[in-house]
Amino acid sequence: ALRPPLTIDHIKAQLSLIYNEHIAVRVCMRLGAEPTFSFKQQVRRLWQELKACQDITVSYRMLESLFGIKKSRISEIVVSNEATERTIPNKRRFSDNDEIVMLLEIIDRFQSGKPFAHQSFINYINEEFHAVVGRKFVDSFLDRHNDKVTSRWCIPREGGRMEVSRDETTRYRAELDQYVVGKPTCAIIVIDECGCQNWPDARPQLMLVPSDASQKQLRYKVKRNGHLYTVMPAISLCGDTLPPLLVTKRLTLDIDVHATGLRENEDVIIVHGPKGYINTLIFRAQVIDVLLPYVDSLRPDKLGADQEAILIMDNLPTHKNVDTLEILRRANVRPVFIPTRLLQHVNVHSRQQQPNLLYGTRNGSWMALLQLPSPLRFE
Repeated sequence: ALRPPLTIDHIKAQLSLIYNEHIAVRVCMRLGAEPTFSFKQQVRRLWQELKACQDITVSYRMLESLFGIKKSRISEIVVSNEATERTIPNKRRFSDNDEIVMLLEIIDRFQSGKPFAHQSFINYINEEFHAVVGRKFVDSFLDRHNDKVTSRWCIPREGGRMEVSRDETTRYRAELDQYVVGKPTCAIIVIDECGCQNWPDARPQLMLVPSDASQKQLRYKVKRNGHLYTVMPAISLCGDTLPPLLVTKRLTLDIDVHATGLRENEDVIIVHGPKGYINTLIFRAQVIDVLLPYVDSLRPDKLGADQEAILIMDNLPTHKNVDTLEILRRANVRPVFIPTRLLQHVNVHSRQQQPNLLYGTRNGSWMALLQLPSPLRFE
């Protein structure tokens, strides 16, 4: 059943509570000059009259008590009125230059892996051109430019190809030859910072894409769910392992973490990070509390007092902090940085490209990373 219009007395009483008596009388007099015959028409008229008052602030939330409906419903009524009151056909609302800008934006979003869906394209037009359009305009736009853009089903893309520059690989090989080859295996330590963050339940979506896009290109990037945790295991080439570092955003841990039987600060180091990442302070603490004691335990029996140990690690800003590097230098530990985004590393014995077992766990569960052999105990 249609909702009957509100009475003038009700409107006046509610406006007096929201604003003041003067505003209530002024608005009600204007409403009475042009009677309304439906509830929706009354909502639109009242919204227009309140917006015309320069000395007050108006929002959908403020009018919820007046109309007895939620602000989202008030917004729908007001916006639908703006959409139906258009007198110019959709295809004439924008100039040729405006539509060229829209076409370029569709192509640019597609190439960046974030193509428009119908609704996001409508929102883009509303924000950039300050115009209210609907799905009919999108259909008309695609029909008029079907030689350049179209709508096709795209599937989610959970990852992309990771590449590394040739210069970085050459630099890494040279440092292995210069510093690593010939060192005792117990003195060559590799750490790997691995993050894990689940993907949402993404589905194929109908999106705006260039007309010449191939089937393999019909993918879109998916945002992760934000529940990030980072694990940084460490292992020497002789097979010794150090307690892995686990950084989590949560202040409390799930029961399955405790069910592993791993002892905190002995078998695993678990710390809280506001964003779930390993920052400079966390990494420096791991170096001082875990890595350097292991290196000291090798001297002088397995590693000479003045002999250099090697730390192979990711080429990340948190690992290259000046203070951290100075601590490593004083402890006679030389860092060797793996090329950024490298998926394989050079085997220091065979000098051949072999899969890196640590990098193979990058997309796996951190629980598997923690199931390494029992870490060394420093007596």
